[in-house]
Amino acid sequence: YMAPEQMEDASHVDRRSDLYSIGVMLYECLTQKLPVGKFRPISRIREDISQELGQAIEKALEAKKEDRYESAREMLDALVPFLARERQKKEEKARLAREEEARKAALLRARQEQDAREKQADLAREEEAKRAAFLRAQQEKKEKEQQEALARQEQEAKEKQAMQEQEEWQSRLVHGEENQEDEKPVQSSSPQPEENKAKRKSYAALWISLSSNTLAGLFMGCLFFALEFCIHKVVVFFSHSILVYLIHGLHSLFLFAIISLLLYSCIRKSKKNKPSNTNRVIVNGVFLASIIASIWYFWL
Repeated sequence: YMAPEQMEDASHVDRRSDLYSIGVMLYECLTQKLPVGKFRPISRIREDISQELGQAIEKALEAKKEDRYESAREMLDALVPFLARERQKKEEKARLAREEEARKAALLRARQEQDAREKQADLAREEEAKRAAFLRAQQEKKEKEQQEALARQEQEAKEKQAMQEQEEWQSRLVHGEENQEDEKPVQSSSPQPEENKAKRKSYAALWISLSSNTLAGLFMGCLFFALEFCIHKVVVFFSHSILVYLIHGLHSLFLFAIISLLLYSCIRKSKKNKPSNTNRVIVNGVFLASIIASIWYFWL
């Protein structure tokens, strides 16, 4: 790295020869080459280095020492502004790099925070869905239990109603309100409408009335037969006397009294059992026909 004058005659070397050596080292540091002969300017080898900085360094590489810097202070004063600018550029570049790194780090943190929030929101939604499913299951279970309880209550009410009907039927059977040939009511789990109950009660009342009146009619027929037999004997014994007409008159009065009592009993039974109008018409019609038949018989 010796200056040209030092290679020719070492006795003529001064401080400007040292500045030449410094220029060679700066050139080599910037271009990775040695300034041998007619070298290329630094700005053409390194486009990122300004032409002014290259010229400031190349001034120290002048072949004639008169064209170089007179002292190191002069060379320093020439290089300091460029070094400051380069330092500023490096600092700016470093600052931009730091800002870019900070921006990337901020973006990364923001993305991580966003991912964390989304994950937390997903977990919250899953937890809410689980809670809603649990509540729905509890509600469905509660509704099912309520339905089962209502079904049990209805079943118990039906069984209780059937038992009451059974007891009522047995009570009527014991007190003679129903005929032994009536069919026993069947316990059923299905509800019976009020109309069917009313019809059954009406039919039962009609059947009881007809049965009791039929038995009463049989009894009265036997009584009338015995009375007629006695009257016949009396008529034969007292042939064509006033006593015969008297006996026939008493017989007719007794007959009408018995029929009136039967009709009154039928009316009371009808009012007590409260059958339908049709059943009442049938019962009254039967007894009216009996009265007419009896009057016709005795008239003959």
